[in-house]
Amino acid sequence: MSTNTIFHSRQKIVQTALSAALEQAICSYELFVSEHTPDPQNPKEFEEHHKACKSALTHIELLTKLIKAADLSAENPERTDPVIPEDLMQQSLRQIEADLETHTQEED
Repeated sequence: MSTNTIFHSRQKIVQTALSAALEQAICSYELFVSEHTPDPQNPKEFEEHHKACKSALTHIELLTKLIKAADLSAENPERTDPVIPEDLMQQSLRQIEADLETHTQEED
């Protein structure tokens, strides 16, 4: 099996996994929003709800960027560098870590 074939097989797996993750994130967001309506008279509850929504939308945005990056590399079949640019992957990891840190602090 050629390196190019292996690369494109991995690329397809990454695209499929990212698409599934995006679909799950969107469904989770829609479920959360439909089931949790903050009391507008309770500023803390409203703020927490807003933060949770913002975090979910950030996650969805990053998944969308990753999918777009994977799709762009699919347009060039001769490309053999990583499907997802390193800087975008690092940005995604930093955002996930920040969200986890925020969530951990809110629980304390």
